[in-house]
Amino acid sequence: MKSKQKRGVAPIGRAMRSLGSCMAVLMLLLSAGCLNLERKTPLFHYYLLEYEAPRISGLKPLKADIYVGRFVANAPYGSELMIYRDKKYGRDAYLYHRWRTRPAEMTQGLLARDMRESRVFHRVYREFLPRTASYELRGVVEEFLERNSSGRREAVFRLRVMLSKYGESGEMKAPFFEKTYLAHQLLKQENPPGLASGMSLALKEVSAVLIKDIHRVIERRATVGRP
Repeated sequence: MKSKQKRGVAPIGRAMRSLGSCMAVLMLLLSAGCLNLERKTPLFHYYLLEYEAPRISGLKPLKADIYVGRFVANAPYGSELMIYRDKKYGRDAYLYHRWRTRPAEMTQGLLARDMRESRVFHRVYREFLPRTASYELRGVVEEFLERNSSGRREAVFRLRVMLSKYGESGEMKAPFFEKTYLAHQLLKQENPPGLASGMSLALKEVSAVLIKDIHRVIERRATVGRP
C-alpha cells in the first residue's frame, strides 16, 4: 500500500513544481511588460529650411512664363534623414532629427517662391504645368549634408539645374542651359538646428545666383531671336 501511495503522489508533486515554474515565468513576462510600458517613446525633431527670398535688383522684367518642374536627389539625400559626414567615405544620419520634407521638395518649393517674388519673370508655376509656360526648370540635389573635417562643421549644398524650352506644339526640347551650383556655410551651432540654419543660407545664396543666370540666358535668347 505504501508503494502505491508514493507512486500516486509523485505526479502531483511534479505538476505543482511545473505550475510554480510557469508562474515564475509569467511574473517575469509581466514585469518585463510593465517595464516596456514605462519606457518613453523617442521624441523626433523636425526641421525645414527658412529664409527670406533674396532681393533681386537691376534686372528688367521678362515676358517669360516658367514652370519649376520635378526636382530629385542623389542617394543618400532622397529621404528625410539629416545626413552628415565625419570621415572619408563615411555617411551617417542624426538619430532623432529629421527634415520635415525631402531636400529635393524643399529646394523646388523655395526656388519657385524666390523666382516668383523676384518679379523678373512674367509668371512662375510649380503646382501644375500651364499651356502658357515657355520654359521648364528641373534640378538634381547632388549634395545636402553636414560635413565635419579639420575641426570645421559646414552645410554643403550642391544643385545641378537644367532649363528647357517648350516648342510650339508643347513638346519640351533638350536643355539649352545647364549648370551646377555649390555653396558652403559654416555652422554657427554644431547641432541639427545649426545645420538647418546653415543649409537655409546655402540655398539662399544659390537661389540669388540662379535667378540672375536664368534671367540672363532667357534675355539673351530673346535678344538674338532664338525660339
